[in-house]
Amino acid sequence: MKNLNHTRIFMYNIVLVATLFFTSCPDAVEQNAGAQCLQIKQKYGIVVEKIVQTSQLPSSIVFRQKNKETTLELIPPTKAQFFNYLKILNLALAKYPASLLAKHLDLVYIGGGYRENGGIITGLYEKRKLYLFYNHSQGDNSDAFLEQTFHHEFSSILIQAYNFPAFEWLAQNPKNFDYIINPIKINEYMNSITTYHPNKAQLEQGLVSSYGKANAENDINTYAELVFTDPEKIQSYISTYPIIKQKYIVLKTFYLSISPHFGKFFTAEIN
Repeated sequence: MKNLNHTRIFMYNIVLVATLFFTSCPDAVEQNAGAQCLQIKQKYGIVVEKIVQTSQLPSSIVFRQKNKETTLELIPPTKAQFFNYLKILNLALAKYPASLLAKHLDLVYIGGGYRENGGIITGLYEKRKLYLFYNHSQGDNSDAFLEQTFHHEFSSILIQAYNFPAFEWLAQNPKNFDYIINPIKINEYMNSITTYHPNKAQLEQGLVSSYGKANAENDINTYAELVFTDPEKIQSYISTYPIIKQKYIVLKTFYLSISPHFGKFFTAEIN
């Protein structure tokens, strides 16, 4: 009987420990996420929050929704998704001068997924805010892709803050090239393409992503993505496609005019 009682007590303790372990894990994740949020706030002055309701979206989108001009689907992030994106966000933020981030960015929202008019959207910006989402239930959710979303959206804030030389950028495009521009047609185009990556014809036109066809801003954004996350790919494109090389030079000049800090990322050899 003693052996049986000891066995029962032993098994009870195992179950108790296991129960405590599994129920405490989510709390541990949440505590770690809170610590990272605090660290980002202290270092850069940026608040990071989960986006859980459509009223948190950019005011222009909220306005269109109220007027029934658009349909929205917002998925809040899980604790694990929020914690994972915080780690990626820390990597992205470290690539910028802290003073520059503090000057231009107050709030970063992280979401589990977002659709507008049926189309998947992974990033938005509004004034001093960024909205970063997972690629819904499909597509690329790699750390590299998620980090690219930050650089994509933050480059838009910098474009507006430091008077990007738009005419010089446009002058690099082929004479027969046109962006889509129209929002409705952009949405149709994005729903029709099967990959974010460019094909050979697009590369020859100076696009480093199929999304760059949408408008000049997104064209610039997609270059910024690669500069900060995939220098080998941008080097390959520069060495092969003359228009991409010229656009890279325009972008490099712009970023270095903001801060010499960015020289460490614009390292491609230009022959």
